[in-house]
Amino acid sequence: MSRSLIGILLLALALRIGAAIACDGHAFSADEAHWQRMAEAVWRHGLLSTEAGFFRPPLYPLLIACIYSILGYEPLFVRLTQAVLSAATCLIPYGLARNVYGERAGLYAAILAACHPLFIFFSGIFMAETLLLACTGLALWQVQRVVDRPNAPRAVGLGVILGLGALCKPVLLIWVPLLFVVLWKARIGRWICGVKYMTLVILTLVLTIVPWTLRNKQVSGHPVPISTNLGVNLLVGHEPSATGSYSDEADYWHMVEEIAGGEKDPVLRDALVARHVLQGIVTQPLRTLRLGAIKVASLWIPFGQNASTVRAISLGLMGVLVLLLGAIGLWHMRHSPVGWSALSLLVALVGVHALFFAHIRFRLPIDLALIAPVACWLANAMSRGESYEGT
Repeated sequence: MSRSLIGILLLALALRIGAAIACDGHAFSADEAHWQRMAEAVWRHGLLSTEAGFFRPPLYPLLIACIYSILGYEPLFVRLTQAVLSAATCLIPYGLARNVYGERAGLYAAILAACHPLFIFFSGIFMAETLLLACTGLALWQVQRVVDRPNAPRAVGLGVILGLGALCKPVLLIWVPLLFVVLWKARIGRWICGVKYMTLVILTLVLTIVPWTLRNKQVSGHPVPISTNLGVNLLVGHEPSATGSYSDEADYWHMVEEIAGGEKDPVLRDALVARHVLQGIVTQPLRTLRLGAIKVASLWIPFGQNASTVRAISLGLMGVLVLLLGAIGLWHMRHSPVGWSALSLLVALVGVHALFFAHIRFRLPIDLALIAPVACWLANAMSRGESYEGT
């Protein structure tokens, strides 16, 4: 490991520790409080207890519970652990870019990841984004390993990582079918070999999730694959006054109760709400398309996300810059599996959030995937500039 890389990682860690300390002591948001309650239930009563519930996926609460068990009940320890995890995640775009364009591209990628404002900010927040970034990054790295030297152990490893990612946030499952296209485009041996390795990926992914599904069956009486927040997440994106983003002014739980008609079983209630919203989507296609366009834009520009004017403008400009550089990077890497993986993840997550609802934090895995292509383009541009000056 070079001195330059060590310096970048130390900078990344320092920035994230600063964010952790700055965020510590602030009141939890509603989302943070819910993650904390689930984690505390796991810590006090165990993962198999009914207190832990199954409204949200389990991996992030399990991480928090482990930190509490090892280091003690102190939220700052969670934030500091996330700071270390987020800083370590910078190694992934570094490795991806270095393998394609050399050490300079790798260092550019590490700097971009280390100094990404949203990566820094959300590492100090009690939300699953930092853990999801780590899972996504590892999946991107493992996809590249499967492409470079396809074999069964690497395919199994990819399946485990994707399964863990789904147990962190199920949206990552939408990416899986597109990875089949990436493996096919990379021409892993014969077509039948690509099918074999992707089958291994899917089987391992399912086996990684199944223990939690069986736990949910034991606790609830229903084989809930991961969580029961499908209905309310659809509702946020499609209720009559929906704006494309979560609104603090909307009483979503009152809407859920009205739609579910007093149904107390959380699994059946979730199914009733999801069915109701999906019927509305089918009967109002033009409204759905309009809201979908707003949601896609909201991933990069914080429309209606409770941001001040200055913050909204700053985040919006950064979002436009990310989109512009990302497009250039993807075009530059259009013949590389690194570019295909990034594009497939972008398509998957943009699609799923166009259906549900959007927030700038939901695009963080996309930003991570775009860093390596952007860094490779920058390294190539700098090399050309130096060659031009030399002549």
